Amino acid sequence: MSSGELKPQRKTRTSSAVKNRYNAKAYRKFQAAIKPDLSQRIEDYTAREGISKPEFLERAINALDK
Repeated sequence: MSSGELKPQRKTRTSSAVKNRYNAKAYRKFQAAIKPDLSQRIEDYTAREGISKPEFLERAINALDK
């Protein structure tokens, strides 16, 4: 290899273990069993508003706190 040639840079990827450790520190899982009609209402609302389910939950809690 001459001095003018460069080695192509290796693509790096964050390992699943690193991602899992970060997620365990930064987030908590929340799970609930709800009736299908309520689930559909939530799905419809989040799709219509373009928000995630965690954002939906945050909005609902904030509305209850008012």
